[in-house]
Amino acid sequence: MLTVKVGQVWVDCDFRESVQRRLRVISIGRTHARVEVITARPSMHHTLGKQRMIRLDRFKPGSRGYYLEEDNEG
Repeated sequence: MLTVKVGQVWVDCDFRESVQRRLRVISIGRTHARVEVITARPSMHHTLGKQRMIRLDRFKPGSRGYYLEEDNEG
């Protein structure tokens, strides 16, 4: 399993949408990461800049997970 780090960019694996949601990790807790939406699907609930919490165990490839796009710590 990959280690989730601040500054990384992860992409939603849900390929049913034409634009995949991209998220930048801004902080990490014991069980969740706080991320900021940097590329969004064309829908109201995925607004650019919105922050949300995602369980760390979802940061892995798969239909309900995410894949690592950029590993920019910082």
